[in-house]
Amino acid sequence: MFLSIKGIERRYSLAVFVLPFSLYRFARLYHRETRNEVIDAHIEFFNEIQAVPETIFYDRMSTAYDSRKQKFHDDFLKFPLYFGYEPCACNVASPQEKGTTEESVGYIRRLAFGEKSEFGSFEEAEEWLTERLADMNSHPVYRRPDVPTASLAKERLEMLPLPTLEYSNYELTQAAISKYSLVKCDANHYSVPETYCTRRISYKKTVHELIFLDGDAVIATHRRLSGKDQYSMNIMHYIKTFQKKPGALKYSKVMTQVDRQIQDLFNQHYVNNPKDFLSILDLVKETSVESLIDALKRLKECNLHPDYNSIRFFIHQTMEPPEESFEIPLGFAVTEPNLTDYDYLMEA
Repeated sequence: MFLSIKGIERRYSLAVFVLPFSLYRFARLYHRETRNEVIDAHIEFFNEIQAVPETIFYDRMSTAYDSRKQKFHDDFLKFPLYFGYEPCACNVASPQEKGTTEESVGYIRRLAFGEKSEFGSFEEAEEWLTERLADMNSHPVYRRPDVPTASLAKERLEMLPLPTLEYSNYELTQAAISKYSLVKCDANHYSVPETYCTRRISYKKTVHELIFLDGDAVIATHRRLSGKDQYSMNIMHYIKTFQKKPGALKYSKVMTQVDRQIQDLFNQHYVNNPKDFLSILDLVKETSVESLIDALKRLKECNLHPDYNSIRFFIHQTMEPPEESFEIPLGFAVTEPNLTDYDYLMEA
């Protein structure tokens, strides 16, 4: 399915589930159509209906089913085994088995994106689809006495409960780190701390992000890019390099990817003094990028110069602790002593 995001038209994948009894429809948009996205759509669907159907029929999609061997992929079967449902593949040329689903796919496309197919962001398109589905599931449907949301409550009684533990949906892989401290994944490039530039690295690939690991420790996290030959770079990964070559900061690719307010801080106050700017960036190690941005906002509100000491002060400034109350209760219970104990002591 083609949508226009920020004026760029490209193909997106639409995952669709439909419950035959209630005709409750569910759909999600994805950049890709790998096994991770397929499993993510299942998890989102199960969480939305708060249950797991006992049986799910599939239209022999290649990410889950091997049509040549006439069986589901072993890697995919781990998922239905975890949730306890039975996966079934639809027979070839059997519209009675998948007609409802195929009709729902076309129906959702027409209703959600027939009148609107241009969006400012992928998140905006996702939100639009969610709104249209909520409206769709709250109106009467063909040959059903109740609206889908009402029928779903009855249908849920015949389903399996959700498992207690969350399913870990990721792919663990390894890659080489380039001399520029970049790791290539799906034709895009992601930065890691420069201290790892001569090593191979392991990372978890989920639907939405990449998690780079050194053993069990997380050393970098990036949101996955959807295009090709794009870069996701964290300026904190290159501090040592810029300390040796501060002049390169002004023209670096990584500088264009930092928050707009940090860019303004550099361009307005430190473009000719990059070493002091790098000292300010070092403050992020003590707290976070969000704390630095918040400090810059507060300095701007107070009309103060954003130098190292003032930024550090606002980063570490904490709210005054609440005053403790010194009120003493007017009365309290006292147990009456037993004076016979003293008589016993005197006799002894």
